[in-house]
Amino acid sequence: MISKEKIRKINKEKRKSISDSLLKANSDLIVSKIEKLECFKAAENILIYMAIGKEVKLDGLLDSPKNIYVPKVDGDKMDFYRFKGVDSVKKGYMGILEPLSKEKFIYEPQNARESIIIMPGLAFDLKKGRAGYGGGYYDKYLADKEIFKLAVSFDDLLSEELIDLDPFDIRPDLIVTEKREIR
Repeated sequence: MISKEKIRKINKEKRKSISDSLLKANSDLIVSKIEKLECFKAAENILIYMAIGKEVKLDGLLDSPKNIYVPKVDGDKMDFYRFKGVDSVKKGYMGILEPLSKEKFIYEPQNARESIIIMPGLAFDLKKGRAGYGGGYYDKYLADKEIFKLAVSFDDLLSEELIDLDPFDIRPDLIVTEKREIR
């Protein structure tokens, strides 16, 4: 078992070596795979992160005709607000683009089946363990929600060793890489 701190450090270093061309090519492959998923096709509401640095770039999904919501951090809490185009965001927490929109995604159990959330992470293992950036924002947000959780990662960042998770850590339902899907 590997600690979250150790796998974060390892993957931060691995990410640095990803070329811009490989980042774009593999991100495009992941976006293409997501668009073909039944859960994506059936969803009306997509909660999606705004990539920074060498994260999987999901820009191709932002133009979807679906209702797109992006996160905004307020203190130790995160909520999702309607994305209304590239002119509707500004730099916020940690320099991440956040929405200017006040149109908040309201989770209700009856809209859960028509919604999915796409989660970032620094590392994932083959049992869908996830190590985020350490703030616990996604874990707190998802703690009381039954919504389909899709995570994305570059295949080279998957850990063969299980990540030592905390009891409150949320596992995604599906991880999509440029090479495979882990269910």
